[in-house]
This record gives sequence, C-alpha cells and structure tokens, in this order.
Amino acid sequence: QYFAFMGTILREAMCLGYIAGNPHSLFGRHERPKLKRVKADHLTAEELDDFINCETKNVDEQLKLMFLFSCFTGLRWSDCQRVQWSNIRTIKINGEPQKVIMLTQQKTQDQVVVPLTPSAASLLDRRKKEIMEEFEDKPKYIFSRWSIDKENPDKTALRGLMSVHIRRWGQQVGFPRRIKFHMARHTYATWLIQHGVD
Repeated sequence: QYFAFMGTILREAMCLGYIAGNPHSLFGRHERPKLKRVKADHLTAEELDDFINCETKNVDEQLKLMFLFSCFTGLRWSDCQRVQWSNIRTIKINGEPQKVIMLTQQKTQDQVVVPLTPSAASLLDRRKKEIMEEFEDKPKYIFSRWSIDKENPDKTALRGLMSVHIRRWGQQVGFPRRIKFHMARHTYATWLIQHGVD
C-alpha cells in the first residue's frame, strides 16, 4: 500500500513538472511488493456453540447478543450498532410472510434486506425480554448500550471497549485464535457458502 501510494505521489509530481520521470515505473509488476492476504477466519458450528454456552464474567451480555446476531445475519459491527427496532419488518417472500431486517449499510450505503433466521429472531426475543426485565424505556436501537448516539458519541472508545469484551469472552471460552467482531460476519458468509448459497 505504501509502495502504491508513493507511485501515485511521484506520478502526480511528474505531471506537475516537479520531476522529469517517475522512478516508480522502473519497477516491473513482478518486482513490486505484493499484499499478503490473510485468510478470513470464521467460527465452526462447534466453536459457536462454545461461545453460546460459556458462562462469562465481566463480559457485557448485550454485546454477546450483538456478536451472535452478526453471526446469524452477517451485519457488520457498524450496522449492528445502528440497527433499530423499526428496521425489523415483515414482508412477503414467495407469497409467505417473512421477518427481515431492512437497513442501509453504513459502509456501502446499499440498502439490504436480510431474512431473519430462527436463531436471529430468537436473539431479538431475548433482547425484548432483557428490555422488559431491566425496565428500559423502549429503546430506539436494538443494541442500545453499544449504539452511536448522543450518549455514546465516541466511536473509537466504543470500538476499543468492544474489543476488550470480545477478547475476554474468547479467553473464557478457551478459544485458541484471536477473536474479532468481524469474525461473526465471516462465519455467516462461510455457512451460506457451505449450504450452497451463491
């Protein structure tokens, strides 16, 4: 990435007449550094069961639900933060009523319609039960404690705190690899491919 960035600067400098030629172009394609792609990691069904069944200490329960929700919907961290109860709709798919999430993605600004699996729907039911038990005032956001709003304006601090809780959860599970929130999205995508979804 640095190499490509330098090439862009030198090309611009040449176009503006600051330098006579672009030394970056002296490197052939095979000589340029290549970005090493890390294989996307995901949770197996057994590993996910370990996370679900682990009794934890000092790990936020709402964040755990949020991570599992991402495993069952494929929503990014930024979209899980922004998903509201009003995004849950019932529409007809092939003539049958189906609960879905209708959301404009934060990263791409694309509108997506994600069918809710029974597992994702049961997590929403658990969240509703929590709201009732904790006497929360009808929150706008499903995962209100982790949402970006007037009470939680600092995205960086919230992401850092999330990472601490996720790592702590992984340690208590005895998970041998580094756990990140984005692994939930990879888990969803991998399971779709394994079940023949294009």
